[in-house]
Amino acid sequence: MNTLKNTRVLHICNDYFGSKVHSKLYESLSNLNTDQSIYCHLRKKTVNRVNPINNSKVKLFRGIKTDFKHRLLFRAKEKKLFSDISSKIDFNKIDIIHATTLFTDGYLAYQIFKKHKKPYIISVRDTDISSFMKYRLDLFYEIRKTIINAKHVVFITSSLKNSFEKSFFYNLFLRDLKFDYSIINNGIDKTWLNNIYRKSKANNYKILYVGEFSKRKNVLNIVKSVIDLNKQFPDIKLSLVGSGGEDEQRIVDLSNKFGFINFLGSVKSKKELLKIYRESNLFVMVSKKETFGLVYIEALTQNTPIIYSKERGVDGIFDDRVGLSSPHYSINTLKEKIAYILNNYQDFNNKNLDFIQFDWHNISNKYFKIYNLYL
Repeated sequence: MNTLKNTRVLHICNDYFGSKVHSKLYESLSNLNTDQSIYCHLRKKTVNRVNPINNSKVKLFRGIKTDFKHRLLFRAKEKKLFSDISSKIDFNKIDIIHATTLFTDGYLAYQIFKKHKKPYIISVRDTDISSFMKYRLDLFYEIRKTIINAKHVVFITSSLKNSFEKSFFYNLFLRDLKFDYSIINNGIDKTWLNNIYRKSKANNYKILYVGEFSKRKNVLNIVKSVIDLNKQFPDIKLSLVGSGGEDEQRIVDLSNKFGFINFLGSVKSKKELLKIYRESNLFVMVSKKETFGLVYIEALTQNTPIIYSKERGVDGIFDDRVGLSSPHYSINTLKEKIAYILNNYQDFNNKNLDFIQFDWHNISNKYFKIYNLYL
């Protein structure tokens, strides 16, 4: 792979400080024949965050600060971002651009292409579909131009591609477009890949959630389901790992009220998390919106079956019986799915899964090959 052309990549990544997946990808790409620049405009909550990558082959350029009004004033925001990135980046030293979203980052990449003729690829994420494509029909011209001129489009999961093609925005404005695309999943930390657990576990009715407690993550529906299921499964227990989000205090209050709900808070130790996953018999997360969901894969590496959001995140990735999907809005369906797995626990396992597709080394090689196709 290192025999491919040295590639100077500009990553336009508005959520660089908000999600670890970006820095993991760029860190892995730095082991290949690349020189990378990252442009990230800042938000109130990310202004003071520290660059997670310390590598001379990866340069970070902090952009202007944006806020909620800029989300509404999309064109004005993009104009400011284009002016800002043009003052910071020497495009003569860039071979290809990788935009991490279709709308915010992708349209900025298109503007650079229009002026400097630099090829670009786009990744499509859940926010593009569930927010922008749902509420910003007025941006059809900008996004149509963005996709027409993109060299390649990457969907993080097959469910995202399906949602993209089912959207009203796509069917009204984009249906006739032809574009090259790939489906490339995100990766997980080496800790999980180096500690894959295949052994059978006794069914002890221990359910687990790991993540933040925002309304988007929909954790209250899990808690309410387990409270109802306690009548059917008196030994049921729910452990909640994480912190932050609008629903955190309400969930803490419910854990104080019901003894079978255990709020563990943030757990930083990967060794401790491995232990928690292995002691659990079911992982549940039914987010309202989800690009991927690394925690699903972490759970599966520890042979913990999963319940995941229908038509979101990892739905469609696995052929094996590793878990069940559930619509995020239905507590009754979620209860049925939880009860089914608890009653048929031995039917679910990870023994036929190959986790190599979630190795950042393999993922970065896929992106590197795509970059080189268009140089």
